[in-house]
Amino acid sequence: MKPLLTTALALFVAAAPASAQDLVAANASTIRVAADDTPRVPARLVRALNSMSADTRADAMHQMLTLAFGSPRGVDLSPVTADLMSIFETDTDARHRILALRLLQALDSDEVMAALHENAHEETNPAVQRVLYSALLDHYGADWLRRDDHAVGYFRALNADLQG
Repeated sequence: MKPLLTTALALFVAAAPASAQDLVAANASTIRVAADDTPRVPARLVRALNSMSADTRADAMHQMLTLAFGSPRGVDLSPVTADLMSIFETDTDARHRILALRLLQALDSDEVMAALHENAHEETNPAVQRVLYSALLDHYGADWLRRDDHAVGYFRALNADLQG
């Protein structure tokens, strides 16, 4: 089980796009969302997140990542949870789905993570699948990995692929 867990943890570090990965790694322990003194997501970003333009939505998510992880106070992402979940579930661009997933992960919400976990085994995009299982592992910990048959199967298959 130890090589499997090592592979899973290595994937968590390597799975995200470089800019989002750097933001997550550098500030994961200090993020604060939804605290009383935490600023809300600016209305312009909420509007941009609902834009018909995929590029505008992606730009908004990049700015939200910067706000969430780049400042000591973070940002309250809870008002855009449903929008982010919708992007994660329906967008055809894996990069946008990963951005939404990283923002959903930043919420540190048991309800959001449970919703992501519920359908994780149905994910077919390998890049999104890596980030999703890494986010779930980060949220639930190694004990979850041992108890979740789909996650164990995913990481075993991935470990076999990596070992060639």
